[in-house]
Amino acid sequence: MPVTRRAAIAVAIALPLMLADCGGGGSGSVTVPLPTPSPTPSPTPPPTVNLVLLLGQSNAVGWALTARLQNTVYNPAGYGVAPPRVKIWYKDSRANPDLAADDGQWQDYRAGANSDVNASPRDQFGPELSLAQRLVATTGNDVYIVKAAFGGTSLSPLAGTSPPGNWTDTNARIALDYYFRRAVRDLRAARPGVTIRFQGILWWQGESDAAVNIPATEYRNRLDNLRSYFDAAIRTEFGDAYRWVLVGLNFQQNPGEPVINAALCSTAAADPRIGYIPTLTYPRRVDLTAAQSAPLPVEADKHTSYIGQLAVGEKAAEMMTSAAPPVETCP
Repeated sequence: MPVTRRAAIAVAIALPLMLADCGGGGSGSVTVPLPTPSPTPSPTPPPTVNLVLLLGQSNAVGWALTARLQNTVYNPAGYGVAPPRVKIWYKDSRANPDLAADDGQWQDYRAGANSDVNASPRDQFGPELSLAQRLVATTGNDVYIVKAAFGGTSLSPLAGTSPPGNWTDTNARIALDYYFRRAVRDLRAARPGVTIRFQGILWWQGESDAAVNIPATEYRNRLDNLRSYFDAAIRTEFGDAYRWVLVGLNFQQNPGEPVINAALCSTAAADPRIGYIPTLTYPRRVDLTAAQSAPLPVEADKHTSYIGQLAVGEKAAEMMTSAAPPVETCP
């Protein structure tokens, strides 16, 4: 017949006495201990993901062609077009040019398919490809990319610009309200309870300002205002444990670009939360040798090549994850 819990307890209490009585008058007794309860398992912490925001103009969009990733001599890390654990918030602004439309969505990142936020699609990628893959390897977390970059756009209202406008009057609000905030909303909906670690902002812009010789003080003041605008919104939700990474210019190689580069570098040198990546040593697409360009022919285009894009992304990931502040040496 089944043993009730009350009967089991009675046996546990009485058994030592019974054993003592069987000892032939001995003084010792045998105690049968009650079972030790199992410890309550600790709750599993929610997963953490890394979030990165890319801003700028055409080099931030990226003009590196995916076919050149086959060239493992100059892609020794073996970066591929479909890295695991990387997502991008994709808004196809060519299919629907209304940037205010709430039609973006998180997708598995595919270089050449959804890496160009200005096209529908175009076979090119930017610094996000190596940046995201390095972050996955360094942090062990999934990486989510928000890329709000618009070719031909200026920072200063004094410079000419392409649509949707300049970054001071128009694009900063578009990037924050129509891209970043919606992307965060959608990420929380897709992965409820996840911990989002905001890793940083990459800013690669200035070619349009350099083309019309915008002074360094004008550019830097506008950049300070733009950073304050984004920081005020992002710190409210994610704190300030993230870095800005400013990328230098090497496009037209005109007299205005060293001026903008000096403004970028001096901005970084004044704040330990900001890093600066010079790009003058990285070949543009037009500068590639036949061996570097393989398996494609060299094009007469001045955007940063795949070699430079991969290097910028790697350095940005290092700056965003390093505990030590970047050290800048400005010309």
